[in-house]
Amino acid sequence: MSSTWTARSCRTSPSTGTGTRRPFPPPATSSWQRTPTCYAQPCSTTSPPEARTGTKVFAPTKASKRQIEVHDKTGTRYGNQGTTVFAGAANRYTDAYALRTTDGGALILFSHTHTQTDAVAHSGLQINPGKDDRAWLHDVPRTSITYTFVCNDAAIVPAKAEQPRLIGYTCARTDASGPPVAS
Repeated sequence: MSSTWTARSCRTSPSTGTGTRRPFPPPATSSWQRTPTCYAQPCSTTSPPEARTGTKVFAPTKASKRQIEVHDKTGTRYGNQGTTVFAGAANRYTDAYALRTTDGGALILFSHTHTQTDAVAHSGLQINPGKDDRAWLHDVPRTSITYTFVCNDAAIVPAKAEQPRLIGYTCARTDASGPPVAS
């Protein structure tokens, strides 16, 4: 699942006012690289902590710490009665946009997609869909539910040889599915 990632921008031609897409490389002194399945959030609650913090990609910021905190809290909410695992997912929205900053760095806007799979720890337990999930799952109890999220992220890539910084993000659930509890 590893992939390299090149930022792209839509630059406006001064003469025509029309936009053209072409590669927009990050500053040469910066090491901008996408992790295999995630950005600042944990990839899996079963991964070693250093593999799921995103600290190899982003320097700590309020946004990256919040993203990690949300995933850590979600990953432990079922205690010993269930599990939550996060994973990267196919991303339909692969375009990224960059604006060069006055100091030679870049503001990068991009999307990523991830899943969250909640599962019961043993038979006899069930997950009851909440009101936000009923469009996909109705009121049918499930043994596991896989949610898909699309997130829009904003990061600053410094001109100097420093880690990029996640400065903001927002995520929305775009799907949910899972097997019903056996009757």
